[in-house]
Amino acid sequence: MTILKYLRKSLSKILSAAIVVGLLILTGCSIFKTDNNEPKKLSRPELEKLEEEVDPLVEEYFNDKYGIKAVVTHKGIAGGVFLGKSKGLYYHVTVNINEEEYFVDVYANDNEELYVKKKAYYSKVIKDRMEEWLNRYVKKTNIEEYYISFLSSSTIYFPSEFDADYSAEEIIKSAGEIEDKKESPKIIFDLIIPQSEYEKISDIEREFSELKSDVSLINENMEVCLNVCKDDDYSRITNGQNFIYERIEKILITELN
Repeated sequence: MTILKYLRKSLSKILSAAIVVGLLILTGCSIFKTDNNEPKKLSRPELEKLEEEVDPLVEEYFNDKYGIKAVVTHKGIAGGVFLGKSKGLYYHVTVNINEEEYFVDVYANDNEELYVKKKAYYSKVIKDRMEEWLNRYVKKTNIEEYYISFLSSSTIYFPSEFDADYSAEEIIKSAGEIEDKKESPKIIFDLIIPQSEYEKISDIEREFSELKSDVSLINENMEVCLNVCKDDDYSRITNGQNFIYERIEKILITELN
């Protein structure tokens, strides 16, 4: 009798545990511990309560980080479920800076406060600094007519979390220190000159010897490509009419590894 009683009690416990587990599965709960450090996902009503905080937050952010005036011209709640995983809701904001529009995403953190997650304006900051960096080298050559275009300005490769005060050299060096080549940004420049200018250059290697030397020291994973085009195409490019051109000559001053 004692053994039967013990078996009945054990069976009862097993059935009870099975019922609890079944209920947890059906209700979407989990009995397993999870480490979830993601920011709090606010509901739409909760996020809407913070709407009045968006404008001053974004304006203060751009003023503190860049010392510029950014005017919020439009904002709306965006986000949702992607590939079965909730990314949460956030404010997608349009700002006006010197008559140009840029985009900002404003998320909520654990304390139900808002913070700027990313911004397209940082791409412009990087692009301007990088093109000025290369321009300093080109100005030391005998090339007089040229157009510089920095191509790797996407915030996918250069996230806004990078210090906004980074110089071009610091950005290039930081990118070069990333060990995973898949994650390391590709730094690519196009240096475009007209055919008439190219015909005046006697030694391209010598003209850019300083650039090649410096690149080898700070980040070898960089491409500076000298493209020669027809004079008419060059005029259209510099006038902002058309960036499509026929390349007459291509010379890699530095190459990607």
